[in-house]
Amino acid sequence: MEHESRLIQALPERASLTLELGQDATLVLLALWHEYDTQVRDQGAAQVMLTVEQLNQLLKEKLLPGLKSQPSAGRMLKILRQAQRFNLIRFEAASPFEQTRIEVLKTLPRVIQFNELAEWTRTAELSPAPGGEPGVSIEPESEGETEESQP
Repeated sequence: MEHESRLIQALPERASLTLELGQDATLVLLALWHEYDTQVRDQGAAQVMLTVEQLNQLLKEKLLPGLKSQPSAGRMLKILRQAQRFNLIRFEAASPFEQTRIEVLKTLPRVIQFNELAEWTRTAELSPAPGGEPGVSIEPESEGETEESQP
């Protein structure tokens, strides 16, 4: 329990109750965690906000420079909706989608726990490129998730 922010965290006793994410969703949530940590720790932010465009830039330019492709807008929307269902973020899709504002909630660092940035970096580096190719490619997990229509 964290009284200050009125947050209660329950940890599952069985592995079957843990959240299983695809590679692309994991990378997006790691990027959101990184942005949250950076803004809170370095800038003292009380509320962490960014746009989908800023998230994509963060993935490509700073965190994963070997990134071959960004998640499609439809896939990103699906990932953000899943994160919102688990109360990790808040967002409302905008037009154009890249201008959608994302609020990263205090629950995200509770779900993805790292003691320091070096630990986050080690975890991000564990994500192998499909087919053993150098660099990281974010592809949907199954064919049914390739393109979703935008709102």
